[in-house]
Order: sequence, then structure tokens, then C-alpha cells
Amino acid sequence: MRIERISIKNFRSYQDSTDIILDKNNNKNLYVIAGKNGYGKTSFLTALVWAFYGKLFTQVESKYKRDVLKNGGYANYIKTQFNNSSKANMEKSGNSELRVEVELSQIAIPSIPCQSVRIIRTYDLKKHKENVKLLIDGKENELTKEVGYDVFINDFILPREIAKFFFFDAEKIVELAEAKTTEELRTLSKAYSEVLGIKKYEDLKYNLETLISNLKRKGVSDADRKRLDQLRSEDEELTKILNLNKEHQNELDEKIANINAKKERLQEKLIREGTSITLEELKEIKSGLQEYKNKELEIKSELKKCYELVPFLIAQNKLKKVYDRLDVENHIKKKDQKNEELKNKLQELNSSFKNKVDSILEDENNKNELISWFEEQIETNKSEDYKDELNGEKILFEFSEQEFREFESFYDYLTGKFKKHLEQVKQEHKKVKYYISKLSRQIRAYESKGDNHLVKTIRNNKKEAIEEIERLQKEKTKLAEDFGNIHAQYSSKRKLISEYENKFNLFEKDLKKYETTQNLIKKINKLILKIKEEKKYALQDAIKEGLDSLFHKKSFISDVKVVIQNDIMDVELYDNQGNALEKENLSKGEQQLYATALLNALVEESGIQFPVIIDSPLQKIDKQHSENIIKDFYPKLSNQVIVLPLLEKELSREEFEMMKPMVSKSFKIEQDESKNSVITSKNVDDLFNKENLGSHVHTH
Repeated sequence: MRIERISIKNFRSYQDSTDIILDKNNNKNLYVIAGKNGYGKTSFLTALVWAFYGKLFTQVESKYKRDVLKNGGYANYIKTQFNNSSKANMEKSGNSELRVEVELSQIAIPSIPCQSVRIIRTYDLKKHKENVKLLIDGKENELTKEVGYDVFINDFILPREIAKFFFFDAEKIVELAEAKTTEELRTLSKAYSEVLGIKKYEDLKYNLETLISNLKRKGVSDADRKRLDQLRSEDEELTKILNLNKEHQNELDEKIANINAKKERLQEKLIREGTSITLEELKEIKSGLQEYKNKELEIKSELKKCYELVPFLIAQNKLKKVYDRLDVENHIKKKDQKNEELKNKLQELNSSFKNKVDSILEDENNKNELISWFEEQIETNKSEDYKDELNGEKILFEFSEQEFREFESFYDYLTGKFKKHLEQVKQEHKKVKYYISKLSRQIRAYESKGDNHLVKTIRNNKKEAIEEIERLQKEKTKLAEDFGNIHAQYSSKRKLISEYENKFNLFEKDLKKYETTQNLIKKINKLILKIKEEKKYALQDAIKEGLDSLFHKKSFISDVKVVIQNDIMDVELYDNQGNALEKENLSKGEQQLYATALLNALVEESGIQFPVIIDSPLQKIDKQHSENIIKDFYPKLSNQVIVLPLLEKELSREEFEMMKPMVSKSFKIEQDESKNSVITSKNVDDLFNKENLGSHVHTH
């Protein structure tokens, strides 16, 4: 798949329709779109992601989700993306449409032969309405209409779960290395499954399980059917209540976000009126405080997850006894199986011996004497294969071998990594609380200096905002409590429905379908496990190869292991001493190199050929590592790689010279007198000329 053309109009700094043509030039796969800070590189990437996914683009990157929440919801956010110049002249010009168009080629869509696909997404600022069109070879297709354009784009062009691996900010992509909570790892694992082609088997398994559930329901008696219908009706009602509760909570979140923004503006006025600090100092204090508050929320969330396992940690000694008991019982079960096999073999041998004696000897006394002697020899020479380690007690836990291994894995994690992780989280929480207190004291000190009428008015307004936030927070807490109670009822109903379904007898005609489906699910489970194991080792090798080619410290990472546990897939790094390296402790540059190697490995193992677009390439990467990325990463990453650098800061002239043999086309983002951005094509050899280079800002 290739991007042939991108058109942007009225999106952020892009006012008039800006078009770039990415035509192919021999086998050169690299395209450079350079621009100064604030000229629209990140806006270009955001516009492209928005064109593909609309309001669902928040599911691609967490930064988009944060931006939407910061603006008080998607409806407010999209309005802020409209070009300021066009917004000011909207009544006069009648131009109220934000528009992004992407034309793609070389797309393989099942049952739909095509040369090109155009995605056109618009938002009308006057009508407050978003619209998306999808044209195949210039025409609308009834099949895509029926499926729904957004669903079609996600299912047949590029799923949201894997878009983060193809459209990314090189500085922000380090989040891949910093993921450590269960939820973060689970989200990444879903994306890995999608990229590596495992998700389609998991979807098939889910569909088969749904089929089994439907087959079960067909075998319901009249009384049970009536009870089941009642339970399902109650289940639907509870589902509606839960959805309404959640919607109300989301509305409160938006209100709280808006009032928080108002409170921050009042805070800024209060400080500026009451003290002599500069605006830059104010912004620095506010930014620092907000950063620590966000971090505190993340840490509290992580602590809450940790506390779910704390009771097990407290009962560690009892858990150890259970583990030891299970270990002994597992050992004895294996011994019992071996002894039973030996007993059967000896019985067979005894029977064979008797038959042989009957055929050879005629004298009964001799026969009986010889048989008795043989049986005594068997009893005498039986070896005591094991001692009864339970001292005659009964087996308490009927654990299978698989269940024992899962318990063993959980016990090892609890007594190993979890204890260390919990202590780190607690220390981090203590440190963050200290800084929040320190910065808050500074702000209070600034506030205390202002005592005029204007300051008092601002203070009262701020107090009212805080009180309103507290009221809304209490309302949200009450909703959350109600949600928990209703969800408990919902879970109970779902469990009861499941129990009823398990008791229902299947109709004879559906029994064969049921058994066949059960067998298919077992086979799919084995297949998924096999594919994951195969992909695991291939991914390990690919990541290690990528790290070796990108890091100049060849012995820094000596081994890579991909760990798969239930629905979580994680990557572990080891140094040359065999010690596990905590990825969050790596430097930002090292984290970016790791994320780069991981992305390269995923693209290589997936076999997906989709354009890769990188904002801020080589940011925080030193000169030697930059050379490795340019020579070993860009050429084989994809058939089309688009980079958005800041010249001389994120891409030096020397680095560009190394890159030039791979560059198919280059562009420059420029601004007019109204600060609106325009993308113009530049000759590759002239990109670093003085007139094109300009005075780039060296801050990011």
C-alpha cells in the first residue's frame, strides 16, 4: 500500500488547500517534509490520523486522548482544530469546512478490485457535523456504504490498534518502552496480536464460542426458557442502566474539565495580579504542578491495581504451604501413574508365564510350585518406587498439570517481581506528593500577596469554581458507587444465565454441531498457542537483530525474551550478566532505539507493507546511533517512509547526505504573513540551501 496524495484544508495552520504528491521515484522509499518548530509538522501527522479514524483517533495514541480531554470532549476539540484565519473570515467567505483527503494505491481489498482508494473526511463548523466519504477508483461503492466507511477503513485498510506502529511521533513512541501496568501491557498485546496476524484466530474463537452459547439456548425446556427470558430481560435492563450511568459520568468529566480550565485561567490571573512573577515563570510552575498531579493519578491507579494482590502477599506463608502441598501432590500423581503402568505390565507377564507353564508341564504339582515361586519373585523384587510424601493423607487439590503450572507462575511473580514493583510505586508516590505540596505552597504564597478588589473578585470566582468541581466530583463518586453496585447485580445475573445455559439439554440435531464446534475451539486454542510460540521466537530474533544494528554498544543488550502469559505479551531485555534490564530505567535515547527496533521487528514479522510516517525523527538520538538508523532502519522499514524533521536540529546536513540516496522527494513547510502553513516541493539537492534552510528554531 502507498500514499499517493494528501490534501489538507483549514486544519490548524493549513488554511488554503495544501496538496502534496508522493509519486514513486525508482526504488527510493524515503520522503522528507521539513519545517521549523510550530510550522505544522505535528499538525500534518494529526490531520492524517484524523482523516483515517475521525473521533476514534483517540484510540490510536494516548496523546490524542489527552488533547481531547483537555479541551472538554471531542466536539470542543475539533472546533479548535479549525484554521484561525478561516474562522475569522467565515461569515464573509462562507468557508466553514475543515477537510483532509488521502489517496491510496496498491491496496488489496477482498472481492473489490481497485487501483486507488480516496478517504475524504470533513467537518462543517457551522453545522457542527462530521462526514466521511470513501471512493474506490473515484466512485462510491455500495458494499462499503453498507458496511459503513469507518468500519471499512478499520477492517480492510488499517486497523486502529496497529496505526500507532505506522503513524508516530519518534519522541512519544518511547511509551512502548515505558508500558508496565497490566492494562498498558494488555493494550499493547492486542496491538501485537493484530500486527502479527493472531487476532483473526482469536476473533474466530470468539465467534465459535458465541455459536456454542446459541446452541445451548436451543435446548431449553419451557420452564427454563421462561426463566432464561426473564433473566435476559433483567440483564438488558441492567446493561441500559450501566450505559446511562457511564454516559452521565462522561458528561461530568467534560464539565469538570471545562471548570478546571476556567479555574486555571483564574489562577493565572490571580498570580499575575498578586505577584510580580513573569508569565514564563507562571507557566513553568503550572506546568510542573499539573505534570505531578497527572503523575499522582497514574501512580494511584497503579497502587489500586497492586492492592488487589497485596492480600496474597500478606498471606505469603500460607500461600507457600499451598504451593508446597500442590507440588507434592503433583509429584505423587505422576508416581501413581507410573506405578499403575508397572502393575499392569507385571500382571501381563504373570499371565503369560502361567500360559507358558501350562503348555510345557503336565504335572500339576510342578506347575503350581513353579507358578508360586514366580509370583513370590515378583512380589519380592518389586521396588518401592516412592515414599508416600503425604503420610497416608488424601489428595486435597485436584489440580491438573496445567493448573499447577499456572499457580506456580502466579506464586513466582507474587514473591519476585511484584514485591519490588510495589515498593517502587510507593516510593514514587511519596516523592510526587512532596513536589505537589511544594509547588502548591509556592502558588499559595503568590496568591497571598494580592489583596486588592480585583484579586478578591478573582479569588471568589476561583473559590466558586473549586466548590463546583467538588460538588461534581461528589456526584461522580456517587455515580461510581451506584455503578459498582449495579455492576455486581449485573455480574450475578450473567453468572446465573451462564449456569442455566450449562444445564440446558441440547436438541439431538444440534448435538453434532456442538461437539464439532467444541473440537474446533480446542484446535484453535492449540493453533493460537503454537502461532504465538512461533512468532515469539521469530520476534525475539528480529528485535535482537534490530538492537544489534542500532546500538553502538554491542554488548549492552545480550538477550531478548518475548514472554507470553494468558492475554499479555511483553518483551524482556537482559544484559551480558544475565540480569533483566528495566526498560523504564533506560535513557530516553535508549528507549527510542528500543522502540525503533521493536517497530522494525513487528513490521518485518507481520509482512504488512504500509507507509510509515515519523514525526521528529532522530530526536534525542546521538550522531552514531542516527547513522545506524539512517543506514539500517529506514531502507528496510517500509516501501514508503515519510519523515518530518526539523533541519539542523533533528536532521543535520551530514545525516541528510547519508540519507539522500534513498530520498525520492523532498518538501518544505513554509508560512505566509498570516502564519498559515503551505507545503511546497523542493529539489532534493537544494533542501539545505540557505534560502530553503532559513533560521530554524533550535528548541523543541
